[in-house]
Amino acid sequence: MFPLLAAPVQGPGWYPTVDGDIIPAYPTELLASGRFAHIPHLYGTNSDEGTDNAPADGVINTDEDLRAYLAGSTGFDFPDTVVQHIMELYPNDPTLGIPLNTGVQLFAEQGLQYKRIAAIMGDAFYHAPRLTDARAYSKYSPTYIYRFNTLPWQNNNTANEGGSARAYKGVAHFTEVAFVFANPNFYGPWEEYRALSNQMSAQWINFVASGDPNSKALPLWPQYNESAQGFDLVIQAKGRGYNGSYVEEDTWRLEGREYLSKWARRRHV
Repeated sequence: MFPLLAAPVQGPGWYPTVDGDIIPAYPTELLASGRFAHIPHLYGTNSDEGTDNAPADGVINTDEDLRAYLAGSTGFDFPDTVVQHIMELYPNDPTLGIPLNTGVQLFAEQGLQYKRIAAIMGDAFYHAPRLTDARAYSKYSPTYIYRFNTLPWQNNNTANEGGSARAYKGVAHFTEVAFVFANPNFYGPWEEYRALSNQMSAQWINFVASGDPNSKALPLWPQYNESAQGFDLVIQAKGRGYNGSYVEEDTWRLEGREYLSKWARRRHV
């Protein structure tokens, strides 16, 4: 008797295929039932995930533009009722959009509703799955979650020159990697960023060695389930406009992220 196998899932990116052997069920089902390796996890996202996924060529300017993009260009095949609810959860308010903390600035060249679609895409691809994963992992083993929130230095291929990245990109996807791997060619020459890189590389090494990123002289990083809402460590530089790393509860844009997580489960990914 051969197991019933799932067809490859068509959607945004590449998804695993249930083969009845290596992958016995859809990943969201495995997470919900606890069928995964119960080992320590260190996992996180960057504040402005979504700026690399949202169209930035000035095409999302009206509700109609946004509606059409969500329905036909995300790869999720959202039904009309789902599109409508997403738009209600993510209103056209630039102070709520991505990049964070840019107030009423619109980045009109990228589109009058660029910040809105960037928030939606960042949550759909990164922040919502991270929420679901963190909740599942932390039921069974030590789980440490971060939100990286430091604007990258922009390398212009000159050893000691460069500056902050383009404002509309914000703290984009992959920004934290140069700091984790202590790569000065990409985190830059600023002393505050060097100190942040030293902090992060030490945290990651501690985790690899012991399953716990904490040690003396490093910011306290609580386990996710030490709060009913979930704890994140917001990782920031100390200086250049930042006040250092701090702990927050995992509640920002919670209603939208939970809805997008439910949709992912309904898609059987």
